[in-house]
Amino acid sequence: MLAVALTLSSCDFMRKMSGRPTKEELNALKGEMERIDQLRQEEIRVRACIDSLEQVRKALEESLACVDSLAEVQPEVAAQPVQPVQQVRQVVDNSRYLTANLENRYYVIIGAFQSYSNAKALYNKADKFGYSPVFIGCRNGLIGVGVCPVDDYEDALLALQMLRREKFCPANPWIYTNNR
Repeated sequence: MLAVALTLSSCDFMRKMSGRPTKEELNALKGEMERIDQLRQEEIRVRACIDSLEQVRKALEESLACVDSLAEVQPEVAAQPVQPVQQVRQVVDNSRYLTANLENRYYVIIGAFQSYSNAKALYNKADKFGYSPVFIGCRNGLIGVGVCPVDDYEDALLALQMLRREKFCPANPWIYTNNR
């Protein structure tokens, strides 16, 4: 009799009679909710990885355009081998210095550097001489300093000739083609 009384007065019996979930059903729901939370956390991690990879892809795409432009002007420099792991590591490390959206088709690159401080020094010199420099990422991970943005190739050639006469300009400036 005591067993029957305890069974009839238990919380689970009362819940079941009133149409509410039992302790066992509540624990199963709790476990399911924990699994859903874990899946959501995993989805957030995966999306963060995808976003990061997309940023690297865009940086590499812009850098490939830089090297392709270099190959047109100075094929012997572009033909030099670059270690792939080192190349990707430098692109990722230097990607924070890159100009995301270049507006013009052509830029004159007056220097390209592994070190941000060296690129910034040339950037400041160009700015001091009245140019509006931008950082442009190169496929090999270098940070290019570009000036004289134009959309016409003839104008880019004229700008290149003019820059070669400037005191601050290094010996080998070249034209970068932005493949928007």
